[in-house]
Amino acid sequence: MLNSSATFDQLYRIKYREGDIAIVDRLAKNLIIGLSLLLVSSLASRAEKIEEVETLSFGIIATESRSNLKKWFDPLLRQLEKNLNIPTKSFFAQDYAGIIEAMRFGKVHVAWFGNKSGMEAVDRAHGEVFAEVTDADGTSGYHSVIIVSKDSPYQTIEEIIRDGKELSFGNGDPNSTSGYLVPSYYLWSPRGIDPKKHFKRTRNANHEMNCVSVATQQVDFATNNDESLRLFFQNHPDKTGKIRIIWKSPILPSDPMVWHKGLSKEWKAKIKGVFLAFGRYGPEAEKEMEILKEIGPGWGPFMDSNNDQLIRVRELQLAKEKITIENHPRMSEAQKAEKLRDVLKRQEDLKSYISQKNYWDSVKF
Repeated sequence: MLNSSATFDQLYRIKYREGDIAIVDRLAKNLIIGLSLLLVSSLASRAEKIEEVETLSFGIIATESRSNLKKWFDPLLRQLEKNLNIPTKSFFAQDYAGIIEAMRFGKVHVAWFGNKSGMEAVDRAHGEVFAEVTDADGTSGYHSVIIVSKDSPYQTIEEIIRDGKELSFGNGDPNSTSGYLVPSYYLWSPRGIDPKKHFKRTRNANHEMNCVSVATQQVDFATNNDESLRLFFQNHPDKTGKIRIIWKSPILPSDPMVWHKGLSKEWKAKIKGVFLAFGRYGPEAEKEMEILKEIGPGWGPFMDSNNDQLIRVRELQLAKEKITIENHPRMSEAQKAEKLRDVLKRQEDLKSYISQKNYWDSVKF
C-alpha cells in the first residue's frame, strides 16, 4: 500500500512509504491527502539510504540508569536478533538528545522514544514511527505527574507556585514528554513561569533519579509519569509510600517505536513484521510475552502506528510555544507578533491536516 503521511519540521514535511498495493479506496484516500498537503508543505530532505544493515543498532532513551535499561532490553534485543536473523546491539546515551543525534547520523536504526523525543527524531533525525508500545494488560496511554515526598506540606500546584522561591525542582529531560513538555504546557507556560527563575533551584534528571530525589527529599517536588512511578515502587519497595502525587495530566499516547526512514523497504517490512508478531504469533510467542512483561512497568504486544501518533504532542508543543511568546517579559510587541505569526501558521497547517485526514478517513468509496 502506498501510504502518505505528514511530518512537521517547523511546518510540515511530506514523506511517502511504499509497500504492497492495497484496495483502491485506501489508495485513493492516501493519494488525495498527500496531494492536498503538498499545497501547504515543503518536501522533506531525503534521508541517506541504508540499504545494507550488518548489525541492527537499537537506541534506548535514558529514562532510568543504564544498568536497569540493559536488564530490561537485553532479552528483547537477543530475541529480535534471532527473529530478524541479524546481530543486534543496544545504543545508549546520557540523554534523549544523544539518541536523536545518533539516529540523525545513521548510528541508530531503530529506537524506543517518548512522544516528544520521537517527534524530534521524526523532524530532524530522519525518523519515522512504525509501532506503539502497549501495557501488559493491552491498554495504552499514561499520565504526566508532579510528585512530592509523603511528608511534604504541599497538596496543590498552587501552593508550590506560591512558595517557589523557597523550593527546589526536579525537572525532566528537555526532550521528555511527561517530564518536561506536558508540565510546561499545562502548568508553567499558562502562568508565564520560567522554572529556572521561579524556583530556588531547578535541575534536570531522568524519571528514576527524580523519584529518588523526591523520596530522599533532595528536591521538594519533581516531574514524572505514573508508569515510571509504578516501576520505581517495584524496584524500590522500601520507598513505596514515600512519594505522593499532587497533579496528574490528561492521558498521553504510549511511547512510539521509530526507525530511520533511510532503511530499505525490505528492511522496514521485515522489522515491522517481527515487531507486530512479537508475543502474538509463532512457537516462541509465550516466551516473547514474558520478555515484554519484564520491560519497565510491563509491556504488552506492539501495535501498528505511524507519525500521526505524534499529532497530540505537536498540538501541545505549538500551544506551549504560543503561550511562552505571549508571556515573554523581555520580547517587544513587534518581536512577539513576528514569532506568533510563525506559530499560528504552523497551528493552522496542523489543523488543516487533521481536518483533511479525518474527512477522508470517514469517506466510503
